[in-house]
Amino acid sequence: LVLKCIAAEKQYSVYTITKHGDSLYEELEQALSVAGKKLFVIDNYPEWLDVLGFFGTHAPHDASLVLSARTSANDVLVDRAAELLRTDNLSEIGIDRLDPDELDWLIKYFNDYGLWGDLASWSPRKKLDYLTRICDAQLHAVLIKLLESPQIQTRLGGLFEKLRGKKKYAGVIVSILILTVLGEAPSPGTLIDLCGQAVLDSEFRRDPVIRDLIDFGASDLRMKSSVAAQFMLQRIVDPNLTLQSLISLAKAADKSANASRYYFNILKTLLRYNSLQAALPEKHRRRATLIYYESIKGLSNTRRQPLFWLQYAIACLVDAEKAEDFERAAKYFKTAYSLGEERDFWNSFQIDNYYARFLLTRAIFLEDVSTCMAAFRDARKLLHNQIEIERLYYGFRVATRSE
Repeated sequence: LVLKCIAAEKQYSVYTITKHGDSLYEELEQALSVAGKKLFVIDNYPEWLDVLGFFGTHAPHDASLVLSARTSANDVLVDRAAELLRTDNLSEIGIDRLDPDELDWLIKYFNDYGLWGDLASWSPRKKLDYLTRICDAQLHAVLIKLLESPQIQTRLGGLFEKLRGKKKYAGVIVSILILTVLGEAPSPGTLIDLCGQAVLDSEFRRDPVIRDLIDFGASDLRMKSSVAAQFMLQRIVDPNLTLQSLISLAKAADKSANASRYYFNILKTLLRYNSLQAALPEKHRRRATLIYYESIKGLSNTRRQPLFWLQYAIACLVDAEKAEDFERAAKYFKTAYSLGEERDFWNSFQIDNYYARFLLTRAIFLEDVSTCMAAFRDARKLLHNQIEIERLYYGFRVATRSE
């Protein structure tokens, strides 16, 4: 928002692309033909690759494009975005971490408003170390820690406790929390498709407890804070209700995925292993994740989708506890490769990265010295060509992180 305001002050015509409508490309052509400097903003650009291709062939020199995406998605797709935009001058600005000046301001802000709680007596240096080391200099992590204060946790817990007696709406609220965490702000019509007719009830919109949690916008519904939504899912909401809501959302999105790109994109997001980690509580998370994938593996848009089986394999691999877990992961990796090979212009680099990690992790777990070097050579063979042309560091990040 700030960027758009600054651009407007500098005499840019500012446009935000938000929906895939039937007249989208006609509207874009009209906007691109407007005289003067133009700025187009696309949030979560991985869902708009077709529009990037349109910009690559139609955008004039006086048009600028600002894209945003989660780091993990950008790592995978930034080269593809540059290719579609027909440019090798794509500037990337990381905004997921606070710089020292911002951390100093945050410390003073927390001091002024008494937000440190039990940490109030700490020195400025110790508070800075806490924000830098424990919170990884990320505002999201700082806010999660803030929500852990007994006063705020009690208030949020009390709000959701009042919903327990309203079973008709509890699942809808949890679904909205999940969609908020995933970066989706569904329209009332979309929410009806995903959650059922309860959304239409006047009692649902008028309920004071629900209105404390949900922002009823003119065109969408969302939790008032995505950080609070994640905190509630991981610390307050019944994990079984969260799991059932995830399964219900995936099944509902699958039904409409072939008719609507929007629902297909929601389904893709719901399939990602990282998405589940943001929604499910840490305790018993692995078990819940496996139950989730097992429950949706037969959907029309998952059973022959290679990236679904990759996500299922990752879930089996992460925190594997016994040899059978590795055998199960190996089976799903093979399924992903097999289904991918059926597709034209298929690039298996994402599967290759995780399969290489699987080979190394399994060798370490089995502690069989005679097979370790063979596993290393197989992993190196998978990654060598990719590393030679890697513009960023996606392959290396996969090898070193557990997400």
